[in-house]
Amino acid sequence: MSIFLLPGSLINEIEKMLNSFWWGYNSANSRGWHWLSWERLLVPKVFRGIGFKGLKAFNMAMVVKKVSKLVSSPESLITRLLKAKYFPRSDYFGASIGHNPSYVCRSIWSAKDVIRRFQ
Repeated sequence: MSIFLLPGSLINEIEKMLNSFWWGYNSANSRGWHWLSWERLLVPKVFRGIGFKGLKAFNMAMVVKKVSKLVSSPESLITRLLKAKYFPRSDYFGASIGHNPSYVCRSIWSAKDVIRRFQ
């Protein structure tokens, strides 16, 4: 999960399972905790929410963390390997995605805008 962006359908299914756990829809004897809507549960605690983490944002944060590590340590083995495979003629920010990118390449590419905002 840390270098791959999970598909939206998979994230939705996992969030449905989380909803089912918190509200107890699977149990015949349990009524569950009917707190708030899922969107309200995702609101941070400082804004009077519960502070649950959204899986889509968490997944993107994990990809951005790995890509920032790639950008900040150009001499590491994994950076040199990914550079040789996905952007051999330029750096990460100057590279184009290509005509038939792999899933890893598309995941790394998706973090480019977020990394640019923080540099």
